[in-house]
Order: sequence, then structure tokens, then C-alpha cells
Amino acid sequence: MNPPILPLPPNRVRRAYTGGALLEEFDGAEVGEDGQQPEDWVASTVPAINPGLPEIPSEGLAHVEFNSPNPVPILSLLEQAPDYLLGAKHVARVGATLGFLVKLLDAAVPLPVQAHPTRSFARKHLHSPWGKFESYVILQTRQGIAPSLRIGFQHPPSKEEFRRMIVEQDLPAIEACFEPIPVSAGDVWVVPGGFPHAIGAGLFMVETMEPSDLVVRVEYARSGISIPPEARFMGRDVDFALKVFNYDRLSVEEATARFKVTPKVLRDDGTFREEILVGNPYTDCFRVKKYSIQEETVIPNHGEVGVFIVVGGTGKISAGSEEIAARQGTRFLIPAATEALTICPESGQELAIVAVTPGSVRI
Repeated sequence: MNPPILPLPPNRVRRAYTGGALLEEFDGAEVGEDGQQPEDWVASTVPAINPGLPEIPSEGLAHVEFNSPNPVPILSLLEQAPDYLLGAKHVARVGATLGFLVKLLDAAVPLPVQAHPTRSFARKHLHSPWGKFESYVILQTRQGIAPSLRIGFQHPPSKEEFRRMIVEQDLPAIEACFEPIPVSAGDVWVVPGGFPHAIGAGLFMVETMEPSDLVVRVEYARSGISIPPEARFMGRDVDFALKVFNYDRLSVEEATARFKVTPKVLRDDGTFREEILVGNPYTDCFRVKKYSIQEETVIPNHGEVGVFIVVGGTGKISAGSEEIAARQGTRFLIPAATEALTICPESGQELAIVAVTPGSVRI
């Protein structure tokens, strides 16, 4: 059985912070509620690392839905039909894995300052082929909150000063290293490995990253968040964590110029708009596109696996003999062997879709 469209059920994942109300409303709830599962890992082949929380076997690993009541693990499918799902060239480059991780993330509270290793650092020190470059496509912000990010040091400390702040948990001093950077719905941001950052309260986004859960966190108790020791420094110590950070000084203007992305329009004929949001030169790991479709459109697939999220509108999506209903929140995976998608919005509506496909990275 080689289906050309693989619908993806929700795959909620626990984190150390609260959120998820906007995510639930995105998925159709009339009124969403915040809780301990503020993220949905879409088509994930990456297990979630949640030290300090009760273990849930295979947490983070996604499933797909066939014409069966029992979802099938994506990892099992990739092992059984890697060339069909991923394409032989992709498998030769990175193996039987997507090579990226896509999340829907909804933070009700400010997240702690953290940093992720670069790919070179991860290879040298963590025995991992992947670091954690990440990108944000901001879908929505909560009312009554001035949305912002912290990215890069606006007032960088020395390593010795930063060590003291972390050990003593001098949160005011850590906060003084940053200035909030305003963001808005529709923005696209990138965060390369090494740069300190923290997602602000009230942001709902599509987050795409290298396929790892590697992170060092330097604030242990913020906004009711409690980070246990085993979840702070990837099982290492504070001196190891200090090596992960980039200490460059970046003003708000410099950080915005460096990390905020201006989407590039690839095609716009008045009824179909295709934009590249993230890709080269920012990363070779994945590409993020957005499609805005007002009339029936055929989108050819050039032998790539793709993860798709409908972020607005309703309609139908078909490939070969398969057709699925599409509405805000619909997630699906397109195998590399699928030749094309036909996207048909409901009359008078626009279907908006965020799509993630692999880059050219070789592991």
C-alpha cells in the first residue's frame, strides 16, 4: 500500500512550561485550555526528552493514519519504504529520517533563556550528527500581551559573570543581558545554534528545526516553570553549558536584521502565491514555504517528502486517487513518490498552507 497522502493525527508533547490554548483552538476547539502539553510534534521521528517528568514510552514520536483505527508509527513506515517516502537521494544523504522536526508551539508564559548547539559543536562534543538550528513562523499572538522574543545578547556578560548568574540563579541579572525584540503575527525568525534566546509569552507558531532535542537552559524557575537538574545542561555541568553560547553583542536593530527573515515570493498570479520563508542561506537542513491559494491549483512535487500544515481556510486536497478534507489545523505528509498535489479551496476562501521539505544537507 503506497498512499500518496498520509493524514497526521495530533501528537501533543509535554514540556516544562504551560500553554496550548491557542493550539487547541487552532484544531477546532471553541475555547482552548492551557496545560502541560503546549506543543504538537508534527510527523516527528524525534523522541521527546523530558527529564524530571514521568516517562511516557515513545513520547514525541508521531504516527500516521490509514483507513484503520490504529495509527502507524512513522518510523516503522520509513524503515519499510524509505525510497517511496523519502526518495533515494534523500536517504543517501541523511538516512531513513526526515532530517527535520516540525512543531506547533503555543507558549502561555515566557520561556527560560536557552541555547542549542551548532551542528559542529554537537558532532564534536555530543556525538550527534545534528545540532539545532531553528526557525519560527508566528501564526498568532494572544490578546493583551506585547509579543516579543529574546535573541542574542544585547548586553553580553563575560563567561565568568554568566556563570555566577546561572549558579546563583540571579534572574534579574540574566534578564538584563537582553532587550525584548517586538514580534508580530506573520513574522518569520531564525535562531542559529549557539545564540541565547527565549520565546515570549503569548506566541503561537510553526517551529521547524534540526531533528534533535538538544538544549541548555540557564533559568531554572521562571513563570512557574521548574527545570530539574538533569534537564538543564544535557547531563553535563554549567561549565560545559557556557561553551554552547555565542557571546556576540547584538543591538535590537542588529538582532532583528540578522534573525528576522523577509519571505521571498517565488510565484504570484493573483490566485496562487508561493513564498520561501526559510532555506538557504540560513540553513541547508530544511526549507519552509507558504502557499496562499484562492482557486484550484496543482502543485508539482519534485521527488521530496513534505510535511504540510493548513494554517487557514477550508477546502480539499488530493493526490492520485486520494482526497482529504482540509481545514485550519489539518496536517499531512506527502511521500517523495507523490507526483503532485491538487489544492481546491472552498468558493470565496483562501487556503493557506505552511510546507516543510528537506534541504541539501549530507550527514
